[in-house]
Amino acid sequence: MSAIIEQLQADHTAANAQQDPNANVCFFATVDETGLPQVRTLVLRDISETALTLFINASSPKWQQLLKQPRCQAVLWYPSLQIQYRLTGRAEALASQTIKANWHKRPMRAKILDYFY
Repeated sequence: MSAIIEQLQADHTAANAQQDPNANVCFFATVDETGLPQVRTLVLRDISETALTLFINASSPKWQQLLKQPRCQAVLWYPSLQIQYRLTGRAEALASQTIKANWHKRPMRAKILDYFY
């Protein structure tokens, strides 16, 4: 694992320990069909050696944008640590077993909304 990813994971853990309000979110940017950037806040589910795990509903406009243009960027900002990470990459769909394994972690409200989508 790279030293940068190890530091990111350590900072994520430290931000959680300090109850940083941004510890479990990221600011996620895509590009819409006209080429304009679109940024929104998403729940950050996991940070691994090679990826950030974010859940995006297939009916969401952001997922439709990613299907057309998978390049994206996430910013993690931890005010309690006064540090920011900007990560650029390509979005990929999660394997169904990963989604199933993480379903129990979703808040009840999100589960209900997913059901209606």
